Amino acid sequence: MPEDLASEPAAAGGTVVVAGASFPSLEVERSFLEPLGCTIVDKRFAADDEALEACRTAVAVMTDYFVCDAARIGTFERCKVICQYGAGLNQVDIAAATAAGIYVTHTPDYCSEELGDHAMALILASMRRIVRFDRNIRAGRWDYNDGMPMRRLAACTLGLVGFGRAARAVAVRAQGFGMTVVAHDPLVDDAAFAAAGVARTGELAELLAAADAVSVHVPLVQSTRHLIGAEQLALLRDGAFIVNTSRGGVIDQRALHAELATGRLGGAGLDVLEQEPPAPDEPLLSCTDAVLTPHTAFLSLESLALLQNRVGAEVARVLSGGEPIYGVNVEGVGNGGPGNGAAGLGDVALFWRGT
Repeated sequence: MPEDLASEPAAAGGTVVVAGASFPSLEVERSFLEPLGCTIVDKRFAADDEALEACRTAVAVMTDYFVCDAARIGTFERCKVICQYGAGLNQVDIAAATAAGIYVTHTPDYCSEELGDHAMALILASMRRIVRFDRNIRAGRWDYNDGMPMRRLAACTLGLVGFGRAARAVAVRAQGFGMTVVAHDPLVDDAAFAAAGVARTGELAELLAAADAVSVHVPLVQSTRHLIGAEQLALLRDGAFIVNTSRGGVIDQRALHAELATGRLGGAGLDVLEQEPPAPDEPLLSCTDAVLTPHTAFLSLESLALLQNRVGAEVARVLSGGEPIYGVNVEGVGNGGPGNGAAGLGDVALFWRGT
């Protein structure tokens, strides 16, 4: 148990439900919570109804893909905190949790380096036509002209939609290849842009029109759903590339496929889709200019270990009488409890912050 929690008052025990997760072991979480008298109820692979029944009397819920919407939160009788394994909180109704006096927290910094690596890998694979060449060779075709037109990376501009932790990790990597980097994020101050050597664009449209490649790094909330649609895609330069390692719903997938089908864009690198896994007839699956990976940008042995430690520590902190470090509704719950400041917290706390 971390030293900063050891001196805090012990929780009165209770059950902590782990729902909708796929870790091979929960020993890390137990190391944080059992010293507080808590019992972990393992519902990692349970049906939703079974998991929901366990959550009803739990003092905390730790979830990856188990949805905590308003209806479900309304059944939680003792819950003090909902903690998300991961950065995205689109599966948790933050306003409903705040109204119920429940902290909502997450783990926004556990995989920033991996996200930076993966986004840069998709940029390289797309712009250097790696997947296309590989497919052609396996099909018996050996012709470097199949990759043209191809640009020198150092002659290109990368545009970052959002300038949170992962976007800044991408910026460092892209600058290492000599790319000029610009970004758009209305919630990040000028000092952060200057420190990273990244130029700020005033409007999203300005960024899209200026970039040879665009990498998307914003959370999926109401205000960012289909943030990149047909109108925005039309602003991209001929031959431009777009990469998404955030959430599938940020880009209008139908509009993207329609634009790729014209041949005007250079291609897309997508780690996330609007439906995961995709339907067998998903048009992007047959698109030769789309490089797809299965929502794996977060993945490494190191990131998974850090993730479980972060979640265990956050829940233990709340159950020990403290406030979560990464809470997104601390002000609403901490100042007056249930019902105070719930409206709009999802957008205020998460819009553009990225991971």
